[in-house]
Amino acid sequence: MELIESVDGYCFVTGGDSTVYIHRVVKSLWDGKGPRIPAEVDRIADMAYGAVHSAEEGMNAAAPRFRSGVRNNMVFAGFPEHWLPDVET
Repeated sequence: MELIESVDGYCFVTGGDSTVYIHRVVKSLWDGKGPRIPAEVDRIADMAYGAVHSAEEGMNAAAPRFRSGVRNNMVFAGFPEHWLPDVET
């Protein structure tokens, strides 16, 4: 494998900075014998879905804490009571 490029940036799935690596196959491990086996696209799609689902569960679990922090900051800043977000929803 040869690294072609890497890109750093914000990723909404992870909720922070991530790095994407783009590689190219320089030398195949296929020995020329037997059939080539295609990639299991469905399996890869399932793995990607699972990763996104897991990240979303983490975001959902963190949401009440985030809302509580926003509310606390608003109280500290002196915002009126009717502006404050409901922490329970």
